Order: sequence, then structure tokens, then C-alpha cells
Amino acid sequence: MRALRYQVNPHFLYNTLSSISTLILEGRTQLAERMTMCLSAFFRASLAQDPFQDVPLADEIELQRIYLSIEQMRFEDNLRVVYDVPDELKRALVPSLILQPLIENSIKHGLQEAGKLTTLTIIGRAARDRLVLEVADDGRGTGDCSGTGVGLGNVRRRLTARFGSACRFWAGPREGGGFQVRLEMPLQFGRPA
Repeated sequence: MRALRYQVNPHFLYNTLSSISTLILEGRTQLAERMTMCLSAFFRASLAQDPFQDVPLADEIELQRIYLSIEQMRFEDNLRVVYDVPDELKRALVPSLILQPLIENSIKHGLQEAGKLTTLTIIGRAARDRLVLEVADDGRGTGDCSGTGVGLGNVRRRLTARFGSACRFWAGPREGGGFQVRLEMPLQFGRPA
């Protein structure tokens, strides 16, 4: 479980450090500093989390905001992020870093060529006693359509290890273009112990 949880894409770190270096060489030191601070905050927060603990959805979303702010700095005007998570779900408990591989997949496979905007949408909703989380993009749509790639496969295994048959995982093309992943798990509220 711990190994699955810590598989943050190493290319993200390399690419971010390369972007910081380029910004410094170009004299864009304020943006380089901002990116460095976000990178530090992201790794500090993600490494502090216990992979066996659930976290409030608000904390998971905040960590992804930090990650996506780095990606938005890297890709400038090519990435727009939309969050659609009602306040009443922000205390719902989710496995820590469960959204990270889904978002990385959208960035890796969905981001369009330079100059074209890609929108990444993160949705949370309740469906009776279930929490439904979706990560969708309107990009190229060439992601792993079977949901069996390394990152998506890890999410599927983590959900199954945590919730057994009480969870659902679906990944595939999005109507109108792009790619979408949907997770369903029992809806539980509170702060973990």
C-alpha cells in the first residue's frame, strides 16, 4: 500500500526542476521562486500524510490545487482547472493522494499542443450513501482508455484494498472528447483519528 501511494510521477519532479532552471536563466526569478515554493509545499504536505489514513476531501483538493498551480505555471495559458465540489462534501473522507495519479494522467495524456487550452475538471458529488469523484479533461483523449496504466491501476488497487467490493472505478473516453475517470466509494464524514 505504501509503495502504491508514493508513486508520484518522478517526471513531474524532473520537469518542474527543469522549468525552474529555465525560468532562472530567462530572468523570471519571481515565477521561479513561486514555483519552488509550491513544489516544496506539495512535497512537504504529501510526504507528511500517512498512506493508511483517510483525509478530508478538502485536504486532498488543497494538495491538488498546489500541484496544479505548478502545472499551470509550467504550461502557462494552456491549462485551466475547474473545481466542482460542494462545501458539504469537503469533510468526506478519502484515501490520501487518491486524486494525484488521475490528475497526472490528465496532464500527461490530455494536455493539448502549445497554444491550445485544455480544461481539467475535478468533480465531487454525493449519490445516496456514495461519494463520487471525477477527474475529466477535454484534451487529446489519448489516455489509457482501459484504466490499466500504472497510475490508474494503482488507484484501482488502492480503492479495492481499502473498500473491497464497496468501490467502483471507471475510466474511458469522455463524451465530446477528452478522458474521464470516475471513482465511487462509501460516503463517510469526519476527521480521521
